[in-house]
Amino acid sequence: MAILDIVTDADRPPGGPWLDSVTGWVRRCSGRDEVILVVVVTEAWSTVWCTAGGEERLWFKESPWANRAEGAVHAALARLAPAQVTAPVGWDSDRGWLLTRDGGQILADRDGLAGLVLAYFEDAGPIPW
Repeated sequence: MAILDIVTDADRPPGGPWLDSVTGWVRRCSGRDEVILVVVVTEAWSTVWCTAGGEERLWFKESPWANRAEGAVHAALARLAPAQVTAPVGWDSDRGWLLTRDGGQILADRDGLAGLVLAYFEDAGPIPW
């Protein structure tokens, strides 16, 4: 395994064996017969896809090897704080795959809220460790 495992668009073409494998896994985890996945973003640290149409939206994320524990961490947080964190639909730590339910609007999309949070932390100064 390479020290730096970067995910690129070339690694995740719109079709082929990788997408077939992901689609089958999402079907098994979600219990859905029909799954259509649409790419949202591919960055060096992950690729994110979501389901399109029909039922509740699901989010699929593949992370490089350094972040492959994300699914287990997400599940642990959901057990510790179920009112704040939804349990993952599924995860595969060996492949770095995580499937979650749509949690609604993200902080960055909320009018002014992200700016308020950032301003708070900027004004707070250094964290006193």
